[in-house]
Amino acid sequence: MKTFKIIVFGILIISSLSIALLKYTTPIIDGDTWWHIAYGQYMLDNKTLVPDHSVFTWTQASNVEIYCAWVSQLVLKGLHSLGGINAMHFLSYFVILLMFGLMMYYAYKRKVLTNPLGLSVILVFSIFVGYTQVSPKPDLFSMLLFFLVTFVFVNIKDKGESAWKSLYFFPLIFLVWVNAHGVFPFGLILYILFFAGEFLNFASEFLNKKFAKKTILTPKLIKHLCISSALSFAAIFITPYGYKYPFQLFTNFFTDRYGSGVSTVVAYGSSITRPDLLIPALLGLALLFILIYPKLKKKEFDFSLLLPLAFFGILYLVFMRTCFYFTAIYGLLALSIIDNNENNEPVWYNAKGKLFSKVIIVIALIASSVTVYVCYKHPYYNSWLGFGNSYTNAPQEAEFIAQNYMADRYVIGNLYDNGGYLLWKLYPNKKIMIDPRFFPFWEWFDEYIEFVNGNRIDEFLSKYPFNVIMMPSAKHINL
Repeated sequence: MKTFKIIVFGILIISSLSIALLKYTTPIIDGDTWWHIAYGQYMLDNKTLVPDHSVFTWTQASNVEIYCAWVSQLVLKGLHSLGGINAMHFLSYFVILLMFGLMMYYAYKRKVLTNPLGLSVILVFSIFVGYTQVSPKPDLFSMLLFFLVTFVFVNIKDKGESAWKSLYFFPLIFLVWVNAHGVFPFGLILYILFFAGEFLNFASEFLNKKFAKKTILTPKLIKHLCISSALSFAAIFITPYGYKYPFQLFTNFFTDRYGSGVSTVVAYGSSITRPDLLIPALLGLALLFILIYPKLKKKEFDFSLLLPLAFFGILYLVFMRTCFYFTAIYGLLALSIIDNNENNEPVWYNAKGKLFSKVIIVIALIASSVTVYVCYKHPYYNSWLGFGNSYTNAPQEAEFIAQNYMADRYVIGNLYDNGGYLLWKLYPNKKIMIDPRFFPFWEWFDEYIEFVNGNRIDEFLSKYPFNVIMMPSAKHINL
């Protein structure tokens, strides 16, 4: 039986790592990486943390929108200066391996690392990580920070009152997060859901209801939770913009400021339309059902785990852009559901345990084999299995323009997807037409969409004239 355990453990860990790392063994696809590096360069050049959105394009670019990500932008710029494009790949691997290592550590501390259920969670988590791939940009920092908020919470949950000092990690995390990426409000929602769930557990216990797990809340922990929450709330105002930044994010959330332009951005489509995102979600839900069902039978459930899983699970399905939120929290919360008995050995000896172990081995082998095949034979659009810069960013074409069309008489036109790298390549010597930032261009973005769809071309050219354009040959725009 010990040999069987070692085989199961080895296959699942190797398969899990291979799935996550293979999916990240890809050139930089997203042009966002490059304009973030350019922002970092701008900040260093101008000794400021408040970028001017209009200096990169000759078209109208609004400075109304606040985009506060100076921490991640300066880190990206620093890494790129040190190691070039290879440093961007290193950053991605570092984040993935850090999350994977902390997850295995947490599983070990809970004594579920060699449990078939624990190994299954690690496998499904790796599938999520691989197939909700995040490029080296502020989103990658947010994925790590989502994970760290969850990691701190589940450790407090396991240790109870003795871990009260860990509550003070939250204000530090949010101080970094508010200056690293605009997704931090969802981090606050996660934080609120964790402890709202604990208060529900507390209320259920107080009312002598049996449909809840014993709460971790004690008077001492509640006192420090209140202090930590106040500090976390205060942290979101410590930015170069003060109160204006969180206020603007809040108002944007409840208003349709960007209109129809957002609907044309692929990242805001539903993940249900993407089999590579839907299948991991179905696997994750199936495993959660296996973990939760025994709890329901015992009339024992933990609202602090249910609420965040439900909320971010729905977000996962609704927007591709938000898939990585759920990815980051899934593994640790799923591990936290598993009973951490001192001795999990019996699960290996009964018939169900052996069958389940064999089933997850088959799933792991299939998942890793499919991943190898997809990465090699059917890589993401304009990409391949390996490193470098993807065809979408058009590095050779950008180099050609940089060598031949930098004179003042040339006005550079380009398309949205290709603009990120071109912006970085030509800054600060030449401005471009548009890039994947979107938010500076929302006032005329609908006009651009009409143009790239082949409509009202003369009207667009009269308003935004250029005499050189970089665009894919497959894009048929009759100029």
